[in-house]
Amino acid sequence: MRPITTASLFALLAVFSSVVHSTEDVKIDLQVHLVQMDTNGQEVFKPAWQANPGDILQYKVICRNQGDTLARDVMATLPVPAKELVFVKDKSDLQNLQASMDGSVFGDLPLKKISKTPDGRILTVDADPADYRFLRWSVGDIPAKKSATMYARMRVAPGNNLIAGGQQ
Repeated sequence: MRPITTASLFALLAVFSSVVHSTEDVKIDLQVHLVQMDTNGQEVFKPAWQANPGDILQYKVICRNQGDTLARDVMATLPVPAKELVFVKDKSDLQNLQASMDGSVFGDLPLKKISKTPDGRILTVDADPADYRFLRWSVGDIPAKKSATMYARMRVAPGNNLIAGGQQ
């Protein structure tokens, strides 16, 4: 399998920077790092210039209020490309994080879906994180000249050769 390349990630970054909800004074810095383990079993983060299927990428989302007034009710939404990345629930703080399978209905993690069993029963089950298409943080208020930082991890989907890593 071929490693993913840098060009597609920057397309994702362009989409991401357009979906921050607040004032024009809030700017986004999105960093992507490859998560690896060192010989002591400790996580190390390297710039994700390229990644292979199965690799874990950590997205660091920094919302900076560059204005002179409080930015109220900041929401940040990160698209998750279908068949390219899969959200990974880890030890990160997920308190203000929601997900969506369609971009319009968001819910707390894990998302739920309705499933029909072979015998016709209807069940509510956890949705597969591979079906998550968007992540959204309720950042809240950001004081003037301050920032808020959120994290999310994604696994590069098997067989993927479309996206890449890097840092902006």
